[in-house]
This record gives sequence, C-alpha cells and structure tokens, in this order.
Amino acid sequence: MPKKMDRYGTVKVISGEFKGRIGYYDDDDSFFPEDYEWNEEVNDGTPEGVTHVAIVYFGYFSLATEYYGIPYDHLEYASMYDLMNRKNELTKLCSPYNKTSHKKLFSYFSELHYVETNLLEQIVEQRYMSKPSGAKVFISHSSLDKPFAKMLCMDLEANGYIPWLDEWNIKVGESIPEQISNGLGGSRFYYSYSF
Repeated sequence: MPKKMDRYGTVKVISGEFKGRIGYYDDDDSFFPEDYEWNEEVNDGTPEGVTHVAIVYFGYFSLATEYYGIPYDHLEYASMYDLMNRKNELTKLCSPYNKTSHKKLFSYFSELHYVETNLLEQIVEQRYMSKPSGAKVFISHSSLDKPFAKMLCMDLEANGYIPWLDEWNIKVGESIPEQISNGLGGSRFYYSYSF
C-alpha cells in the first residue's frame, strides 16, 4: 500500500527526478495506463496499474509555470532544517555565475521565493504566535553552532517543546550566569551540541 499524505502544504521531494526540491503539495491525482478504458459497471475499486500522485508546484501556484504529479512515496513534509538547506542551495543555483536556461532559472527563483516566504512565516508563527506547552529543553552550543541551535529551537517549538536558548532568553542587562542557571534549573532536558 503506497504512502498517503494527510494534509496539503510544504513538502520535500526525497527521491526521483526532483529529489531535493521543496514545493507546495496542492492536490491529489491518479495516472492511468494509456490503454485503460473506464467502465462504471466493472470498475468499482482501484484498477491495476493506476499510480496515485500528489500535485506539487515548485513555488506558489500563481508564480510556478508548471505542476508535477509526484508519487506519495517520493515526498515528506519539509522541516525548518530542510527549508534552510534548500534556501542556501537555491541561492547558489540562482547566482549570475551559474549558467542555466531561463526556464530553469525562473523555476529556481519561484521555488526560492516560496521557501523564503514559508521560512519567514514559520519563524514568525513559532516565535511570536504559538505557545508551546511541552517539556523545557536547555540548548547548549558554541558560537560556531548558533545557526544550527536556532534551527533546532524552531523545530522543537514547532513540535510543542519549550527550548531555552541564550540569545532568546537572556535580556540586555541581566546576569548571564544567573539566567543560565535559571534556564538549566527549569529545564527537563539538556542538549549540548558541538562539532
């Protein structure tokens, strides 16, 4: 039985021709074999050879020039980490030094616009609109790991946890050692990350 997606939204292609791309899963469709003829009296279930697919736009459907039918097994929902990585890849692909066709470049810019907008919406929602109610998690990191620590905190917030990150929880003029001690004391989990 093929995988079925439970909601429309931002997806990452994990295999196939478009592996690595991020797009908007907008609808469902079915591809029938070329020689297939529909007969209402005989066909009461799903006939053999039919491929069920998700309709995916690489960008907002108002900007994207095409949509693609991608099997559900080739998709998963995109995380903040996926969005950040794809944004960096697309920035390089859209570089004026990268020789590519205008059609492909337009597709990349459409996807980049979608990824950046989606990323910004998620950041604003997670930081300012949603109130997580799960366990508190203290995040320890070095200054080199700060971008990863921020992405981890946003993913934790999206999944209902309450992350403690120095940059978010220590205000100007507060005692750093005291605030770290309070953060550690109030946390149920401790996560330390460094390369």
